This record gives sequence, C-alpha cells and structure tokens, in this order.
Amino acid sequence: MPVTVTVSGADRARARLERDARRAADWRRYRILIGTPLVYGFGIETGRHRGGRLARAAGGAMMLQQGLAAARASAGAVLRAAGAEAPDRRTLLLLAYRVLDLAKRLTPVRTGTLRRSLLVRETR
Repeated sequence: MPVTVTVSGADRARARLERDARRAADWRRYRILIGTPLVYGFGIETGRHRGGRLARAAGGAMMLQQGLAAARASAGAVLRAAGAEAPDRRTLLLLAYRVLDLAKRLTPVRTGTLRRSLLVRETR
C-alpha cells in the first residue's frame, strides 16, 4: 500500500535559511573590539598577568565578560528596538556600546583611569 507524503512550506523554509545564511555572512564582515589600551587592564580583568603571575589578589574583576553576558541577555530586545531585519554596522556598534556601558559599571575604581580607558574600536 503506497503512502504519499506532502511537504508544505518547504520553499519558505529554504528561503528563510538562505536569508539567515546571508545575514550571518554580513555579520562576519564587521569586527568590533571592546577593551582598554592600558597594560594593566588584562590583569584587572582576569586577575593574572599574561605570563600567568597573580596580578590582583581579589581575583579577576571580569567586568568585560560579565558585561558581555548581561548584554547577551538583552541583545534580542536591542535588535528588535533597532529594527535590525538586516544586520548592519550601526546595530553592531549599538550592541558593543551596550557591553561597554555594562562593563564600565562593573569596573573596579581607584582613580577612574581604567574605567575611562575602556573603549569600542571598529577594525576591518
């Protein structure tokens, strides 16, 4: 007894997958760095010097990692608010500055130099 299977919506699903693949390729064109040019910034963030020695007895502040994690949680809302049907440079910068804002709030402060040095930089 032969059985027939009808697949409906396959064209729409294929078109959506192709559109998502194009969007992902567009996002890869942009590279945005968030960090500090200060030599000791890495040690404050991780708690260790690049060579592995202890840099901070209190451990790493992890301000950039925590800022990124917090921004990930709200990224969907930011993208919807930006109307990001197609990803663009402005949307990625908006997300980067959101991470920067959250990281600055978490940065340990003695003089404020590290907090002021945090920046967003776009590279190609």
